[in-house]
Amino acid sequence: QAVADLLELDEIHVGETFANTAKKGQASNREPLWGNHASFLKISRDVQSVQGFVEPFFALTGELGTRATSTRQDDSRGVKGGQAVKVVEQLKELLIAKEAGYHFHNAVA
Repeated sequence: QAVADLLELDEIHVGETFANTAKKGQASNREPLWGNHASFLKISRDVQSVQGFVEPFFALTGELGTRATSTRQDDSRGVKGGQAVKVVEQLKELLIAKEAGYHFHNAVA
């Protein structure tokens, strides 16, 4: 919170996502996805409250329609077969205002 106050930010999120970079058959090798990088972004929790995009924000995830599901019998699963469930959604990441964000590559030593 002290760093957020110093930089006059509402909140700070620290990326904690890891990826396994080991090749198949090798021991697991977890690497942080964010590395030494930092991004400062204007984030709106509720895009609907920003009528006409008056207040700029960096990006959003756009949805086309709603999620859809389908099920089918799959006899290759289990002893007596089973149900295969498929859930689909159509999303697109949209950059709205690049001026509302900054990315610092190798920001942390």
